[in-house]
Amino acid sequence: MGEFGRTIIIGIILTAGVVLLARFLSGYWGGPTTMTENPLEKNNEQEENGTETGKEMQVPANALLVSIKNIAFNPQSITVKKGTTIIWKNDDDVAHDVNSDFFKSEEISPGETFQTVFNDSGIYEYMCSKHPEMRGQIIVQE
Repeated sequence: MGEFGRTIIIGIILTAGVVLLARFLSGYWGGPTTMTENPLEKNNEQEENGTETGKEMQVPANALLVSIKNIAFNPQSITVKKGTTIIWKNDDDVAHDVNSDFFKSEEISPGETFQTVFNDSGIYEYMCSKHPEMRGQIIVQE
């Protein structure tokens, strides 16, 4: 193989390495993927840009809702398959958050939501840092 062939192979290997590194650093693999958009509200940015004017954001078909009400998560424990989106909706009249070693929400005001996609099997325990007695668990299976 000549110099040109080696240069092409090295270029391909370097490109593949950069792509894999970028995916790893962006959180493409491993753990839940946190999404901060509220799927129940209109997407103002899309409306301002002239696309999908006035439409609500789509809730993923594989999404499940956890209600936050009366200083509790309901259901408190839920078992899902990999790739499921969990949406926490604050139906309480005080602010809460959802915190784990694997994900963390900002403050969720009454009526707002927070969502995370669970891509890896495991048990994810979480709590509200404002109300430590509020605890929940997501069990993710293959």
